[in-house]
Amino acid sequence: MGESLTSLVLKRVPPRCTSVVLVEMLDQIAEGKYDFVHLPYDIRTHKNLSLAFVNFLDHQTAVTALDWLSTATNCPQGLAPSTQVHWGQINGLGPNLAHFIARFGIAAVDPPYSPFVFLNGICVSRPRDIIASVVTPAMFRAAKRLVQQQRAYAGENLGEAANFDEFWHRPQQLSDLNTLPWDNEVRRCLIHLESRYAIFRL
Repeated sequence: MGESLTSLVLKRVPPRCTSVVLVEMLDQIAEGKYDFVHLPYDIRTHKNLSLAFVNFLDHQTAVTALDWLSTATNCPQGLAPSTQVHWGQINGLGPNLAHFIARFGIAAVDPPYSPFVFLNGICVSRPRDIIASVVTPAMFRAAKRLVQQQRAYAGENLGEAANFDEFWHRPQQLSDLNTLPWDNEVRRCLIHLESRYAIFRL
């Protein structure tokens, strides 16, 4: 199981840290070896939510990043000595994108508040353009189940965290799926999933 871990979660990220600063920091550690960076952002306060999610291309790179970021003397610009680094629950580019969409809706994949997605070390300007090539319907089903579990837990235990989704609440329509470059089989599957599980109506 350990060898499959490729993602890290940063907690207690200072409000001053931005996605650009975070990417610059990651380039010092593992340039070109990560493909997903998400710094959740509160559009009401214009500050991050003290969390960051990063997926690396392989387990060993993630281990290197974890060790580096966990060393107090390596505190880079944008972070703080109090910042904590943990293994993430979701691993891989596809599963991370699926979870993001299941939680925030397909419209949230568009800039300016979308996660940073990288292919071959190059930042993808419109992440929605590559969803069909990296995310499968099975990933969406798993993501939806996990989001439901997370929301139930947040509502019972985390107080303020239960309002996390409010910042990204954007109603979606089935017609939005037709703007994505899905092939017909995948599109039909996702429309079925959307109508059954309300994946995109969050």
